[in-house]
Amino acid sequence: MKTTLDIPDDLYRLVKAKGALQGEAVRTITIRLYRGWVADSGTVETPPSALDAMRAFCGVVDSGVPDLATNPTHLEDLGDDASHHR
Repeated sequence: MKTTLDIPDDLYRLVKAKGALQGEAVRTITIRLYRGWVADSGTVETPPSALDAMRAFCGVVDSGVPDLATNPTHLEDLGDDASHHR
């Protein structure tokens, strides 16, 4: 939904400036504040950073394929004519 809000200029400038320093858009800040208010938790939750979100998935998938870069068997012929591998 798109809407227009009548926010005092000084407050908007402060929100926009602080958001810029934190790398957040006014829209993102507004949504976060609304969600916190609706949840009535008394605090506003900050969404996890992309790094924190990805940490949960690091190392979870085990493909079963060994790391070829550290596999001595794979490195035996390194530098030789590898045409016989094709």
